[in-house]
Amino acid sequence: MAALAGVVASALCFPSKVVLTEGNPQCVSNLQVIIDENKKMKYFPENLDVSSRDILWDVNQQYQQEFDVILVADCLYAIEVQQSLLHVIKQTLNPKGKVFIMAPKRTPR
Repeated sequence: MAALAGVVASALCFPSKVVLTEGNPQCVSNLQVIIDENKKMKYFPENLDVSSRDILWDVNQQYQQEFDVILVADCLYAIEVQQSLLHVIKQTLNPKGKVFIMAPKRTPR
């Protein structure tokens, strides 16, 4: 699951807010279960605001600029979605923010 990077960052990097996103509604529900379990096990700092929500990459949509750090994990699976992903990153990243992209090596289609 791609949100693993966000869960690890939530537990170890002491952010004040973390939003784990996914484009599939069922996966968003699963993310919330993961968040709740990690809170119950006290893996997250007590005052951490961590949540999940869906986000669809759409070049025609406007997004709120809100993130200092964006972790992109296993999202480069198809070349046809990369422009939309880039659009979302550009719009949601704060001006001095940083993006970290992690992707497995894939065989070209």
